[in-house]
Amino acid sequence: MDKSVDLTNLFNRIEEFGINSKIVAEATGISAGNISDWKKGRSYPTASKMIVLADYLGCSIDYLVGRTDAPRPLNVPKEFADKIGSMTDEFISEDGFVHPPFMSNRVYFIHEKDEDKIWKMYDKAKAFDDTVIDRETFTALLDKYDNPLSRAAKAGDYSITPRNYVEFKKVYDTYVDSCFNDLLNKFKK
Repeated sequence: MDKSVDLTNLFNRIEEFGINSKIVAEATGISAGNISDWKKGRSYPTASKMIVLADYLGCSIDYLVGRTDAPRPLNVPKEFADKIGSMTDEFISEDGFVHPPFMSNRVYFIHEKDEDKIWKMYDKAKAFDDTVIDRETFTALLDKYDNPLSRAAKAGDYSITPRNYVEFKKVYDTYVDSCFNDLLNKFKK
């Protein structure tokens, strides 16, 4: 890989998820030492390792190497680009599940009151893209939070560890893609 490639987005994405090189290494089979060397500029990932990282982190290789600011490309016809570009998050979802979980102390949370929305989100994502993880695997990503002293989350809320959030975010992003697809279909009519 060209030494002029900027891997800032790769490391920002890892940090954004609240994970570290060890977790990435365990999940991808890429050694933590390699990842550390990339961060220090001693070496650069091969194309095959970038593919694995992009798949794991739910983004494009172009994003990881700084060729675009958008983690995931949207294939929007030019005639709709202005309309889509001016949208706000509130315009994406009719289900009300718009924002990803909030993070506190490196753990992600979803309020218990949003449980129905979580399953609507999952079902819509799965219907849009059948390669989304199965329901049992998705359920295993969510844990009931049981610390009544926490200010961020209340007992009964769902917690998602940073390791599991990477997989959750892929489902969430597929859901957002399905919302964009629905919106594009409305514009086409």
